[in-house]
Amino acid sequence: GGGGDRIMRYFAGPLIMIGVWALLSDKKWDIRITSLSFPIYLIHMFFIDAANCVGLKGDDLSFLLLSVKYVIAVFGAAAVAMLVRRFLPNFARILFGGR
Repeated sequence: GGGGDRIMRYFAGPLIMIGVWALLSDKKWDIRITSLSFPIYLIHMFFIDAANCVGLKGDDLSFLLLSVKYVIAVFGAAAVAMLVRRFLPNFARILFGGR
């Protein structure tokens, strides 16, 4: 990859955050979704590490693959958090600090 790819990767996170922010509605979100922010923060790195183990690691990743990797990390972490809350509610309260 050329220098443009490297520059795009450095700016990808902030640019994606700005884009998502612009697309979001001003309507109040459901508490079931907003309450996942802290669990996602706690869990997402496990998915990133797993993606690294299966080959989605390094400077040679395209912007698209890098984006897919982080989308999987967020949605995977959200799914795990919801499953833990549903099937292990007492553990979830301890793990997620009652959030």
